[in-house]
Amino acid sequence: GRLPCRRPPRPRPPMSTTGNRCASTGPSPTWNPSTAPSSICSSTRSSPFPHVAFASEEGQDFDDWYITRSEAVALLDELRARHYVLVSLADCFVHRGHAVVPNPELRVPRGHKPPVLSIDDLSFNRFLLGKGFMDRIIIDSTGHLSSIGKDPSTGRQFKEPTNCIVGLLDGYLRAHPEFSLNGAAATLALTGYEGIMGYRTDRHERNRAAQQEAVKPIIALMRKRGWTFASHSYGHIDLGSKRMTREWVTDDTAKWKREVGELLGPTSLYITPFGSLAALDGPLMKVIREAGFDVICDVSDATTVNQRPDLGLVVQSRVHVDGYGMRHTPHIYRGFFDVDKVFDHRHRLARWGHHHL
Repeated sequence: GRLPCRRPPRPRPPMSTTGNRCASTGPSPTWNPSTAPSSICSSTRSSPFPHVAFASEEGQDFDDWYITRSEAVALLDELRARHYVLVSLADCFVHRGHAVVPNPELRVPRGHKPPVLSIDDLSFNRFLLGKGFMDRIIIDSTGHLSSIGKDPSTGRQFKEPTNCIVGLLDGYLRAHPEFSLNGAAATLALTGYEGIMGYRTDRHERNRAAQQEAVKPIIALMRKRGWTFASHSYGHIDLGSKRMTREWVTDDTAKWKREVGELLGPTSLYITPFGSLAALDGPLMKVIREAGFDVICDVSDATTVNQRPDLGLVVQSRVHVDGYGMRHTPHIYRGFFDVDKVFDHRHRLARWGHHHL
Protein backbone atom coordinates (compact mmCIF):
# COMPACT_ATOMS: atom_id res chain seq x y z
CA GLY A 1 0.00 0.00 0.00
CA ARG A 2 0.92 3.65 -0.08
CA LEU A 3 0.05 6.74 1.86
CA PRO A 4 -2.14 9.40 0.22
CA CYS A 5 -0.23 11.93 -1.86
CA ARG A 6 -0.89 14.89 0.35
CA ARG A 7 1.44 17.50 1.75
CA PRO A 8 1.93 18.07 5.48
CA PRO A 9 0.08 21.05 6.98
CA ARG A 10 3.34 22.99 7.40
CA PRO A 11 7.03 22.50 6.66
CA ARG A 12 9.30 20.69 9.06
CA PRO A 13 11.60 22.75 11.30
CA PRO A 14 15.12 23.40 10.04
CA MET A 15 17.70 20.67 10.45
CA SER A 16 20.92 21.28 12.27
CA THR A 17 24.12 21.45 10.24
CA THR A 18 27.53 20.05 10.99
CA GLY A 19 29.06 23.21 9.63
CA ASN A 20 31.33 21.56 7.05
CA ARG A 21 31.07 23.77 3.98
CA CYS A 22 32.76 23.58 0.61
CA ALA A 23 36.48 24.13 1.02
CA SER A 24 38.11 27.09 -0.71
CA THR A 25 41.06 26.41 -2.97
CA GLY A 26 41.66 30.07 -3.78
CA PRO A 27 39.66 32.25 -6.19
CA SER A 28 40.74 32.83 -9.75
CA PRO A 29 40.30 36.28 -11.33
CA THR A 30 36.84 35.44 -12.70
CA TRP A 31 35.56 32.45 -10.70
CA ASN A 32 34.78 31.93 -7.04
CA PRO A 33 34.81 28.64 -5.14
CA SER A 34 31.20 28.03 -4.21
CA THR A 35 29.89 28.12 -0.70
CA ALA A 36 27.46 25.29 -0.01
CA PRO A 37 24.71 25.72 -2.60
CA SER A 38 21.30 26.94 -1.57
CA SER A 39 18.57 24.46 -2.42
CA ILE A 40 15.07 25.58 -3.25
CA CYS A 41 12.22 23.48 -4.46
CA SER A 42 9.28 24.51 -6.53
CA SER A 43 5.91 23.15 -5.59
CA THR A 44 4.78 19.91 -7.19
CA ARG A 45 4.13 21.68 -10.48
CA SER A 46 2.99 24.95 -11.99
CA SER A 47 -0.61 25.39 -13.05
CA PRO A 48 -1.15 27.10 -16.42
CA PHE A 49 -4.87 27.54 -15.69
CA PRO A 50 -5.05 28.60 -12.03
CA HIS A 51 -8.61 29.87 -12.38
CA VAL A 52 -9.63 26.27 -13.11
CA ALA A 53 -7.30 24.61 -10.59
CA PHE A 54 -8.27 26.86 -7.68
CA ALA A 55 -11.99 26.44 -8.40
CA SER A 56 -11.79 22.63 -8.38
CA GLU A 57 -12.63 20.32 -5.48
CA GLU A 58 -8.95 20.26 -4.51
CA GLY A 59 -8.63 24.01 -4.95
CA GLN A 60 -7.37 24.73 -1.46
CA ASP A 61 -4.62 22.11 -1.77
CA PHE A 62 -3.61 23.51 -5.14
CA ASP A 63 -3.52 27.02 -3.71
CA ASP A 64 -1.37 25.87 -0.80
CA TRP A 65 1.15 23.58 -2.49
CA TYR A 66 1.41 24.63 -6.13
CA ILE A 67 2.58 27.70 -8.00
CA THR A 68 1.10 29.35 -11.07
CA ARG A 69 2.85 29.80 -14.40
CA SER A 70 3.30 33.52 -13.82
CA GLU A 71 4.87 32.78 -10.41
CA ALA A 72 7.32 30.34 -11.99
CA VAL A 73 8.48 32.97 -14.50
CA ALA A 74 8.68 35.69 -11.85
CA LEU A 75 10.69 33.39 -9.56
CA LEU A 76 13.26 32.72 -12.29
CA ASP A 77 13.46 36.43 -13.11
CA GLU A 78 14.06 37.28 -9.45
CA LEU A 79 16.78 34.67 -9.02
CA ARG A 80 18.56 35.82 -12.15
CA ALA A 81 18.32 39.49 -11.17
CA ARG A 82 19.91 38.61 -7.80
CA HIS A 83 22.91 37.02 -9.52
CA TYR A 84 22.06 33.43 -8.85
CA VAL A 85 23.28 30.86 -11.36
CA LEU A 86 21.72 27.39 -11.38
CA VAL A 87 23.90 24.43 -10.50
CA SER A 88 23.15 20.73 -10.72
CA LEU A 89 22.41 18.88 -7.49
CA ALA A 90 24.46 16.00 -8.88
CA ASP A 91 27.53 18.31 -9.03
CA CYS A 92 27.21 19.60 -5.47
CA PHE A 93 28.60 16.60 -3.62
CA VAL A 94 31.48 14.16 -4.11
CA HIS A 95 32.74 11.04 -2.36
CA ARG A 96 35.74 11.19 -0.08
CA GLY A 97 36.22 7.59 0.92
CA HIS A 98 33.04 6.54 2.73
CA ALA A 99 31.89 10.14 3.23
CA VAL A 100 29.77 12.34 0.94
CA VAL A 101 30.98 15.94 1.11
CA PRO A 102 30.28 19.26 -0.64
CA ASN A 103 32.22 19.48 -3.88
CA PRO A 104 35.26 21.73 -3.31
CA GLU A 105 35.72 22.14 -7.07
CA LEU A 106 32.28 23.64 -7.66
CA ARG A 107 32.85 27.20 -8.84
CA VAL A 108 30.50 29.90 -10.03
CA PRO A 109 31.28 33.23 -11.73
CA ARG A 110 32.54 35.89 -9.34
CA GLY A 111 29.68 37.77 -7.71
CA HIS A 112 27.18 34.96 -8.28
CA LYS A 113 25.51 32.45 -5.95
CA PRO A 114 24.70 28.78 -6.64
CA PRO A 115 21.12 27.61 -6.08
CA VAL A 116 19.77 24.16 -6.85
CA LEU A 117 16.25 24.05 -8.25
CA SER A 118 14.19 20.91 -7.77
CA ILE A 119 10.64 19.97 -8.67
CA ASP A 120 8.67 17.18 -6.99
CA ASP A 121 6.38 14.54 -8.52
CA LEU A 122 5.34 15.65 -12.04
CA SER A 123 3.76 12.32 -12.84
CA PHE A 124 0.60 14.03 -14.14
CA ASN A 125 -1.56 11.87 -11.92
CA ARG A 126 -4.99 11.02 -13.22
CA PHE A 127 -6.81 12.96 -10.51
CA LEU A 128 -5.30 16.16 -11.96
CA LEU A 129 -6.65 15.68 -15.46
CA GLY A 130 -9.15 18.37 -16.40
CA LYS A 131 -8.32 20.50 -13.36
CA GLY A 132 -6.14 23.18 -14.89
CA PHE A 133 -3.01 21.17 -15.65
CA MET A 134 -1.40 19.68 -18.74
CA ASP A 135 -1.47 15.94 -19.50
CA ARG A 136 2.15 15.01 -20.23
CA ILE A 137 5.56 16.21 -21.35
CA ILE A 138 6.42 15.90 -25.05
CA ILE A 139 9.07 16.88 -27.56
CA ASP A 140 7.58 19.37 -30.01
CA SER A 141 8.16 19.68 -33.75
CA THR A 142 11.13 22.00 -33.16
CA GLY A 143 12.90 19.41 -31.01
CA HIS A 144 12.31 21.24 -27.72
CA LEU A 145 10.64 20.11 -24.51
CA SER A 146 6.97 21.01 -24.34
CA SER A 147 3.67 19.76 -22.92
CA ILE A 148 0.30 18.67 -24.25
CA GLY A 149 -3.13 19.01 -22.69
CA LYS A 150 -6.68 20.19 -23.18
CA ASP A 151 -7.80 23.78 -23.22
CA PRO A 152 -10.33 23.95 -20.34
CA SER A 153 -12.48 26.46 -22.21
CA THR A 154 -12.78 24.50 -25.47
CA GLY A 155 -11.80 20.92 -24.60
CA ARG A 156 -9.44 20.88 -27.55
CA GLN A 157 -6.00 19.34 -27.26
CA PHE A 158 -3.10 21.73 -27.71
CA LYS A 159 0.66 21.96 -27.17
CA GLU A 160 2.42 24.70 -25.22
CA PRO A 161 5.97 24.63 -23.79
CA THR A 162 5.42 27.21 -21.06
CA ASN A 163 2.39 25.40 -19.59
CA CYS A 164 4.65 22.95 -17.75
CA ILE A 165 7.67 23.81 -15.62
CA VAL A 166 9.90 21.51 -17.70
CA GLY A 167 9.27 23.26 -21.01
CA LEU A 168 9.12 26.64 -19.32
CA LEU A 169 12.54 26.26 -17.69
CA ASP A 170 14.03 24.73 -20.83
CA GLY A 171 12.99 27.76 -22.88
CA TYR A 172 14.08 30.17 -20.17
CA LEU A 173 17.58 28.73 -20.10
CA ARG A 174 17.88 28.89 -23.87
CA ALA A 175 17.01 32.58 -23.65
CA HIS A 176 19.29 33.17 -20.64
CA PRO A 177 22.18 30.68 -20.82
CA GLU A 178 24.18 32.75 -18.33
CA PHE A 179 21.67 31.72 -15.66
CA SER A 180 23.04 28.16 -15.70
CA LEU A 181 26.44 26.72 -14.78
CA ASN A 182 27.58 24.09 -17.28
CA GLY A 183 24.07 23.82 -18.70
CA ALA A 184 22.42 22.80 -15.41
CA ALA A 185 18.62 22.93 -15.34
CA ALA A 186 16.83 21.35 -12.35
CA THR A 187 16.35 18.06 -10.52
CA LEU A 188 13.07 16.27 -11.11
CA ALA A 189 11.98 13.98 -8.28
CA LEU A 190 9.66 11.28 -9.54
CA THR A 191 7.34 8.71 -8.00
CA GLY A 192 6.25 5.69 -10.03
CA TYR A 193 2.83 4.45 -8.99
CA GLU A 194 1.11 6.23 -11.91
CA GLY A 195 4.08 6.31 -14.21
CA ILE A 196 6.31 9.31 -14.93
CA MET A 197 5.83 12.62 -16.73
CA GLY A 198 2.36 11.69 -17.94
CA TYR A 199 3.32 8.28 -19.34
CA ARG A 200 1.72 5.27 -17.64
CA THR A 201 4.86 3.20 -17.20
CA ASP A 202 3.79 1.46 -13.99
CA ARG A 203 3.36 -2.29 -13.90
CA HIS A 204 -0.45 -2.20 -13.81
CA GLU A 205 -0.79 -0.67 -17.30
CA ARG A 206 -1.67 -2.93 -20.22
CA ASN A 207 0.25 -0.78 -22.70
CA ARG A 208 3.17 -0.28 -20.36
CA ALA A 209 5.84 -1.30 -22.91
CA ALA A 210 4.63 1.30 -25.42
CA GLN A 211 4.50 3.97 -22.73
CA GLN A 212 8.05 3.13 -21.64
CA GLU A 213 9.31 3.50 -25.21
CA ALA A 214 7.43 6.79 -25.62
CA VAL A 215 9.05 8.40 -22.57
CA LYS A 216 12.63 7.32 -23.28
CA PRO A 217 13.39 10.07 -25.84
CA ILE A 218 12.07 12.65 -23.37
CA ILE A 219 14.33 11.38 -20.62
CA ALA A 220 17.29 11.46 -22.99
CA LEU A 221 16.56 15.03 -24.12
CA MET A 222 16.05 16.21 -20.56
CA ARG A 223 19.42 14.78 -19.53
CA LYS A 224 21.01 16.47 -22.55
CA ARG A 225 19.39 19.76 -21.48
CA GLY A 226 20.85 19.61 -17.96
CA TRP A 227 18.08 17.90 -15.99
CA THR A 228 18.91 15.35 -13.32
CA PHE A 229 16.55 12.84 -11.75
CA ALA A 230 15.90 11.74 -8.18
CA SER A 231 13.79 9.14 -6.47
CA HIS A 232 10.73 10.55 -4.72
CA SER A 233 9.85 7.01 -3.58
CA TYR A 234 7.54 4.78 -5.61
CA GLY A 235 4.30 5.39 -3.72
CA HIS A 236 4.97 8.84 -2.19
CA ILE A 237 5.59 7.29 1.22
CA ASP A 238 5.99 9.29 4.42
CA LEU A 239 9.29 8.28 5.99
CA GLY A 240 8.39 10.23 9.13
CA SER A 241 5.18 8.31 9.74
CA LYS A 242 4.96 5.97 12.73
CA ARG A 243 3.19 3.53 10.42
CA MET A 244 6.23 3.21 8.17
CA THR A 245 8.18 -0.04 8.42
CA ARG A 246 11.45 -1.35 7.05
CA GLU A 247 9.53 -3.87 4.93
CA TRP A 248 7.37 -1.10 3.44
CA VAL A 249 10.41 1.00 2.51
CA THR A 250 12.21 -2.05 1.11
CA ASP A 251 9.26 -2.94 -1.13
CA ASP A 252 8.73 0.68 -2.20
CA THR A 253 12.41 1.21 -3.04
CA ALA A 254 12.60 -2.02 -5.04
CA LYS A 255 9.55 -0.99 -7.08
CA TRP A 256 11.05 2.42 -7.81
CA LYS A 257 14.39 0.94 -8.89
CA ARG A 258 12.65 -1.58 -11.13
CA GLU A 259 9.93 0.57 -12.71
CA VAL A 260 11.42 4.07 -12.64
CA GLY A 261 15.16 3.77 -12.08
CA GLU A 262 15.62 1.45 -15.03
CA LEU A 263 14.09 4.12 -17.28
CA LEU A 264 15.88 7.14 -15.80
CA GLY A 265 19.32 5.63 -15.37
CA PRO A 266 21.59 5.70 -12.31
CA THR A 267 21.02 8.30 -9.60
CA SER A 268 22.17 8.68 -6.00
CA LEU A 269 19.61 11.41 -5.26
CA TYR A 270 16.60 10.80 -3.00
CA ILE A 271 14.12 13.62 -2.38
CA THR A 272 11.80 12.67 0.44
CA PRO A 273 8.01 12.87 -0.04
CA PHE A 274 6.26 15.36 2.22
CA GLY A 275 9.72 16.77 3.01
CA SER A 276 9.70 14.18 5.82
CA LEU A 277 12.75 12.35 7.11
CA ALA A 278 13.27 9.24 9.22
CA ALA A 279 16.12 8.91 11.71
CA LEU A 280 19.29 8.96 9.66
CA ASP A 281 20.83 6.09 11.63
CA GLY A 282 17.61 4.08 11.75
CA PRO A 283 16.46 1.06 9.73
CA LEU A 284 14.36 2.99 7.20
CA MET A 285 17.20 5.20 6.00
CA LYS A 286 19.53 2.20 6.00
CA VAL A 287 17.35 0.62 3.32
CA ILE A 288 17.58 3.78 1.22
CA ARG A 289 21.36 4.07 1.69
CA GLU A 290 21.91 0.44 0.76
CA ALA A 291 19.88 1.00 -2.42
CA GLY A 292 22.51 3.53 -3.53
CA PHE A 293 20.93 6.80 -2.45
CA ASP A 294 23.40 8.89 -0.45
CA VAL A 295 22.34 12.48 -1.24
CA ILE A 296 19.07 12.99 0.64
CA CYS A 297 16.88 16.09 0.42
CA ASP A 298 14.13 17.01 2.84
CA VAL A 299 12.11 20.24 3.17
CA SER A 300 12.82 22.89 5.76
CA ASP A 301 12.65 26.63 6.33
CA ALA A 302 16.39 26.91 5.70
CA THR A 303 18.93 25.54 3.24
CA THR A 304 21.25 23.59 5.51
CA VAL A 305 23.68 20.77 4.83
CA ASN A 306 23.95 17.93 7.32
CA GLN A 307 26.99 15.74 6.66
CA ARG A 308 27.03 12.25 8.14
CA PRO A 309 30.36 10.67 7.16
CA ASP A 310 29.71 7.92 9.69
CA LEU A 311 26.68 6.89 7.68
CA GLY A 312 28.01 7.67 4.22
CA LEU A 313 25.35 10.21 3.32
CA VAL A 314 24.55 13.92 3.30
CA VAL A 315 21.24 15.71 3.78
CA GLN A 316 20.60 18.88 1.81
CA SER A 317 17.53 20.70 3.11
CA ARG A 318 15.38 22.58 0.62
CA VAL A 319 13.25 25.68 1.00
CA HIS A 320 9.76 25.05 -0.39
CA VAL A 321 8.25 27.56 -2.82
CA ASP A 322 4.47 27.39 -2.85
CA GLY A 323 1.32 29.30 -2.01
CA TYR A 324 1.37 28.29 1.63
CA GLY A 325 4.92 29.49 2.11
CA MET A 326 4.39 32.78 0.33
CA ARG A 327 1.29 33.47 2.43
CA HIS A 328 2.46 32.38 5.86
CA THR A 329 6.28 32.29 5.96
CA PRO A 330 7.47 34.86 3.39
CA HIS A 331 10.60 35.54 5.47
CA ILE A 332 12.17 32.24 4.41
CA TYR A 333 12.50 33.55 0.85
CA ARG A 334 14.18 36.81 1.77
CA GLY A 335 17.56 35.76 0.40
CA PHE A 336 16.09 34.40 -2.83
CA PHE A 337 13.29 36.63 -4.06
CA ASP A 338 10.80 39.36 -3.23
CA VAL A 339 7.52 37.58 -2.46
CA ASP A 340 5.48 40.58 -3.54
CA LYS A 341 7.02 40.39 -7.01
CA VAL A 342 6.40 36.66 -7.37
CA PHE A 343 3.03 36.13 -5.65
CA ASP A 344 0.16 35.81 -8.15
CA HIS A 345 -2.22 38.40 -6.72
CA ARG A 346 -4.65 37.93 -9.60
CA HIS A 347 -5.36 34.23 -9.14
CA ARG A 348 -4.65 33.42 -5.49
CA LEU A 349 -7.80 33.14 -3.44
CA ALA A 350 -7.67 35.41 -0.40
CA ARG A 351 -10.16 33.30 1.52
CA TRP A 352 -7.56 30.54 1.76
CA GLY A 353 -5.08 32.29 3.99
CA HIS A 354 -4.09 35.77 4.98
CA HIS A 355 -2.38 37.98 2.44
CA HIS A 356 1.37 37.85 2.91
CA LEU A 357 1.82 41.61 3.19
